[in-house]
Formats: sequence, structure tokens, C-alpha cells
Amino acid sequence: MSNRPEWRLPSGVHRGSWDYIQSPSIATDYDGYFRSHAMFELDRRFVLERLAATFGGEAEGGGRVVVDLGCGTGRFSQVLVPRGYRVVNIDLSPHMLRQAQQKLATSVAGAVFLRGNMAELDFLSDQSADAILCMFSSLGMLRGRANRRRCLRHCHRILKDGGILLLHVHHLWRDLREPGGWGRLASAAWSAIRDRRCELGDTVYVYRNLPSMFMHRFRRSELIVDLRHAGFPMPRLTPIDVRADRLLPGGRWLSYSRAGGFFAEAIRR
Repeated sequence: MSNRPEWRLPSGVHRGSWDYIQSPSIATDYDGYFRSHAMFELDRRFVLERLAATFGGEAEGGGRVVVDLGCGTGRFSQVLVPRGYRVVNIDLSPHMLRQAQQKLATSVAGAVFLRGNMAELDFLSDQSADAILCMFSSLGMLRGRANRRRCLRHCHRILKDGGILLLHVHHLWRDLREPGGWGRLASAAWSAIRDRRCELGDTVYVYRNLPSMFMHRFRRSELIVDLRHAGFPMPRLTPIDVRADRLLPGGRWLSYSRAGGFFAEAIRR
């Protein structure tokens, strides 16, 4: 555990998230821990399909630049670099980046690795990327709506005209489908009233021996408003089953109400 004082933590980084970022074992065990997680296959298909639809079917990457925010151990680079994309991998964890570099050593010409905070992306140039990925609930790891909105505004700035942002978030109301969910939601609502640093959707939980991992879960309307605030006028949300193994029919109230999370896609116009 890091003993860095709270005021010295990076923008948007909760104490529990900082412990996650600083843990070598989280990174070295990451791929094994999630090897059978259904989301990894579901979001891989989603990303490949949406990139192909945006950039012309079977034309493959064609040297297009994809920025992967919260890249972890580089699992998207593994599938995108062989398809001709150039991937800029960004993560705040040096241990995650080290694992990604080791895995991608044979295709390093198509991958760049940068340590950076998703709330502070000023080091990336305006209109420098064709696509941005922010998958596996990475956006929700940022504490504070102002920081999440700052990240999304950076995404809009960094994308070229016609470029696409693809992201994944957890759904706030998934708690209603889990044991003790009503109690957790009530506690979260009370915390948001009592402590100005807390927001409805914030949750802190035990994760892989870390006592206070942070995650923000989104309401559907909240995510749409935040994307529009960043400059994306018509974001498209696709609900995901609570087991994260299939997509639910979009445009139906029942699908949205029982979604475990959402994929979002937004085009810079």
C-alpha cells in the first residue's frame, strides 16, 4: 500500500485506486485472473465490429491511430496491431504498461506505451487519433464527475473529425439485481448527501486483497449528458446483460432497466 498523502494523489484517483495502480501483483496476475471473463470476448467483438463499420469493412487498420485509455496489459493492441492499426497504449500503472510491453514485444512497431492519467491528457495533440477506446469500466475508475467530463472533453479534442470513441461503463441500477443491492444504493445515496466528495453511483469495495477499490456506476441519462457535454451530440448506447456475456436489444426500456452495463459509441462531427 502506498502512503502518499491524499492531496498528492493524481486528479480523479481515489486512494484505493492508487493502491491498485501501485500493485505489481495486480498487473502480473491480471490476464490469469480475467482469463475466462465473458466481457473480454464481448468487448473485443464490439470494438472490432465498430471500428470496421466506421473505417470501411475489411480495409483493416490502414495505419489508423487508436488510443487505448486504461490499456491494462495491452489486450486490444494484441488484436489491433496485427490488423494494421497503430495503438497508443495509456495507463497510469507502470506495472500494467510493463506487462503490455512484454506481451507486444514482437509487434512494438505498431504500439506506443505512455504512462498517463485519463483526466490529464494534455500531452496528446488535437485531432491526432482516429479512434479512442476506454473499455472495461476504465472511465468509472475516475473519481468525480468533473474529472470524468474532463476525460471525455479530451477525447473529443484528440479525435479527428469522423473519429469514434468507444467506451464501457457499469450501470448504477445493476445493484437492484444483486443481493443486498437496495441497501447499497440507499447507503450510496446517503453518502452523496452527507459528503460532497461522494456522488450517487460511487462505490468502494474489497477487490483482490485491496480493501477500498473505487468504481463509479453510471445512470444511462448521466452518461448521455456527459458525452453531450463533451461535444458528442448523438451518442449511441448499447445495453449489456448483467452477466456481461451478451448484448441486449437497444431502444427498449426493459433492456435499459436490467442492463449490467453499457457500451457507448460517439462520433466527433
